[in-house]
Parts: sequence; C-alpha cells; structure tokens
Amino acid sequence: NMQAYQWPVSSTRMVDTVIAIATVTFQNGCTNFDTIHLTYVNNNNFRTDTFTCEGVPFQFYGEEFSTIGTHEVPMDTLGCNYKQILKLDVKDTNFVVWPYTDCHPYEWGDSVYSESTTSPRHTFKNQWGCDSTVNLHFNFVTSLKAIIEASPKHATLDDLNIMFKDVSLASNNRRWIMPDGSERSDVTVYYNFPPDLDSITTTLIAINQYGCEDTTSVTIPLLKQSIWFPNAFTPTQEENPYFFVKGIGVTSLHVEIYNRNGTLVGRWDGIDGHWDGTDLHGEPCPQGAYMYVAKYTTALSPMNPEKKRGTVMLIR
Repeated sequence: NMQAYQWPVSSTRMVDTVIAIATVTFQNGCTNFDTIHLTYVNNNNFRTDTFTCEGVPFQFYGEEFSTIGTHEVPMDTLGCNYKQILKLDVKDTNFVVWPYTDCHPYEWGDSVYSESTTSPRHTFKNQWGCDSTVNLHFNFVTSLKAIIEASPKHATLDDLNIMFKDVSLASNNRRWIMPDGSERSDVTVYYNFPPDLDSITTTLIAINQYGCEDTTSVTIPLLKQSIWFPNAFTPTQEENPYFFVKGIGVTSLHVEIYNRNGTLVGRWDGIDGHWDGTDLHGEPCPQGAYMYVAKYTTALSPMNPEKKRGTVMLIR
C-alpha cells in the first residue's frame, strides 16, 4: 500500500514537483518499489509590488502596464487557475522650474549665464531613477547700485561733523564701514572728522532682498584753512578780554564792528588784530550785541575776497 502524499499548505511556489516512492512487499517476502512524480500547482494568487517611471510601460507576464493601480493576469498551469497580481506605482518624471536670482553671473552645468534667461534645461535622475527635466529661470539683477550722499563734501576746522546718507538704488539694507573700522546700519550716519588727518574714507555696502551686494566709497578731504569768530567776549575779564578772529590759511583780513544803530565803533586789519570793546574814541562800549562784518582772502583763492557777517555779545 502507498500512503497519500500530504503537500505543505504554506508553500509559496506556483508549481512544485516531488518524487514519491511506493514500496510493495509480496507474500514470499520479496519487495519491489516504483516512483510516482507528483506535480503540485498552488492556486493561490501571487502579488508583485513595484513601480515604473512615467511614460515607461512595465512588462508583466507578457503584458504591458503603465497606470497606477492593481492589475491582474489570469494564469492556467496544468489546468489549475490562479492570478498574478501587479500592484504598480508610476513615479512622476517631473518638470521643475528652478528660480534663481543673483547679481553675479551664475554657473549652471557647463555654462555661465550673465543675463536673465528661462531657456536652459538639464535632465537629471530623480530619487527613483526616473528622468526629470529642470528648467532654469535665472533673474540677473543689475539695478542694485550703492550711492552715498555726503554733506559737506569737504571738512573744515570749524565744520568737522560729516553726514553720510544711503541713497542707493534697489537696496533694502546696508552696512557702513566707517573710517575708524566700526560698522553701522542706519540710513544716515554721522562721523566726526579727526583734525589731525588729511582725509577720511567711508564705505557703503548696499544689500538687496536677494542678498546681493554692491559697494562704493567716498573720500572726504580736510581743507586745513578756516576762519572762526567767537560769539561773546568779556573785556573786564582776563580770560576772554578781546573779540578776535582765528584763521587758518587766511591771507588778509579786515573787520568792522557796528552798534545797534549801525554806527561804526571798532575795526582792525590783519589776522592778528582784535577789538577790546572800546569805540573809535577809546571809550568803553556798553554791554550788548554788536554786529561785525569781516572781509578776508584765503590761500586757496587769494583773488576772490569773501565776506562774513555775524553778531558778537559784549559782556561786562
């Protein structure tokens, strides 16, 4: 007798063949055997999960599939029916527009772009190995320009405070580098000119919304000639008894002093002269405000006299 063959139900193979050996014992004690080839067809459905790139059909048991979803292929092996099930995911190949803005030429691939363009394309493999097209949209910024407005254009010994203002084009931020190396970020900054220097240089870095930068500098010279008039003096005090003019680079000077009635009460010639608070007859002038008119020439423009008017307070 031959026992029935029990096939393992957990098999995941579609077709298996085994050899079963049947042994027969006769009455005379002799034995004989024969072999039986048993073919088992697993009629369970088999599922395959995979993906393909967009536009590339997937070959599956003689058929092509190119859409996302579950696809079935009927199978018939030795008269047993089952299905091969394909779970297909289609990966996009993508068409990406890459926006990039800069004020400097941009290197992309093997090319360098120095003007705005939307034409360059490159094909890359994405994370699934599918071809994807990237189109460069390059915005080349040329409108950014750093500009400094400085006032005054030159320093003098009686005007050492310099104003610097950012009037740049197409910028929304800035960085000042002052003559002493310090940095500031305000739109308007001030700097006190050291009188021992001949000139100072201030640098402005203008920055736009894309982080692009443009740099400019301005140099302010010190004109080491000036004229200074005090606004008060005290003839009765030893500390400040005279009204005088301090000048650098002044080559000639003539000063006249008038009272409130417009009467001339004092005058002198020369940069070393002064007024002691007495009138033309040597009498002390009363306390009060007096007007002066000064005419002078400088070493830079000896042929072009300049005039300055002002008021000085005589205090007794």
